[in-house]
Amino acid sequence: MHGILHRYEGDYANVKAWARDTPTELLKLAYDGPDPHRAAYALIDRVARLCGKSVDECLATSKDVGIEAEPPPADPASLNEAEVRGECWHELRVCFEELERAHGWAAVDGTIAYTKDEKGGMAEKKSGMLLGEGYRTF
Repeated sequence: MHGILHRYEGDYANVKAWARDTPTELLKLAYDGPDPHRAAYALIDRVARLCGKSVDECLATSKDVGIEAEPPPADPASLNEAEVRGECWHELRVCFEELERAHGWAAVDGTIAYTKDEKGGMAEKKSGMLLGEGYRTF
């Protein structure tokens, strides 16, 4: 969900970083095919192309976060905007369905930030992400 919000900000490298770090099992809920990570990156790039980003800018965001992604369509006019919007709505619907399945309607503490610990595992931080503590790097 957090990565999707970055997409609306136009921060495509950050979106790809969130997609990269999302477990495959979760991405399989939203994306078909043998590699749901690549499918997620492709959707991010299609959105970026529709929003005026160049192919080189899309490839640069992939390189920035250390992933390999297929080049997006060279001609953004070849993209069906309604179809891409439909994919984005599907992705959001899956996120909300999974959140409801996992947490029901109860409140969840949104102030907890997760970052990598010294061993590369997930470490929990109990502070908010404002002003730097707990922020993501790539």
